Amino acid sequence: MRYKKGGSVTLNENLSALLTGITITDVIQAFAATIGIIISLIALWQSKKSIKLTEKSIREANRPVIAMYLEYTQVLNTPKEYLVIKNFGNTLATIDSIEMDTKIQIIEDGEIFSQSIPFSLAPNQSFSTILRINIFGPEEEERIINVNVSYHDSIQQYSDTFKLNQNLVKDMRFSKSNPSKKSTVQQILSQTTEEILRKNL
Repeated sequence: MRYKKGGSVTLNENLSALLTGITITDVIQAFAATIGIIISLIALWQSKKSIKLTEKSIREANRPVIAMYLEYTQVLNTPKEYLVIKNFGNTLATIDSIEMDTKIQIIEDGEIFSQSIPFSLAPNQSFSTILRINIFGPEEEERIINVNVSYHDSIQQYSDTFKLNQNLVKDMRFSKSNPSKKSTVQQILSQTTEEILRKNL
């Protein structure tokens, strides 16, 4: 095949002439340049990946961490059970919803936190409400309560489910009693101090 009518140079001849002018040095330089470009692209990809991992680590380290759990007080002779929601994270959390599969007997409509949502919890801030006034009362029964909490910060939405086992009280021992008329102020203060210490264990 010729480029022009009457021309005498074919495409193969052009390629042959071009390749004839390429030296080994040219090939090595072209190969080295290609390898350099590939290495640069790999380094750029790794750097981008590293930045994303760092950003994710920082975000995870500073995200809010909401937990719900049961807490007990044993002042005097009536142990009480509380439901606690706390932010163990490092940033503010806004609670969007709290859904329980069990109705709370001491609340009129049985719905927990129904009047307060949405609300915010600062880092290490907690909010609690009583679930059972006397955990060993004859009308009380132990249940497993499933609670789903949805919340968010300024960046992301989160959702966690907690299994609250009220049977925990069966493995707990309570020794508090009402102070008698003979109890001294020191004894009453001692009982109160013991409860404060227990709560901080």
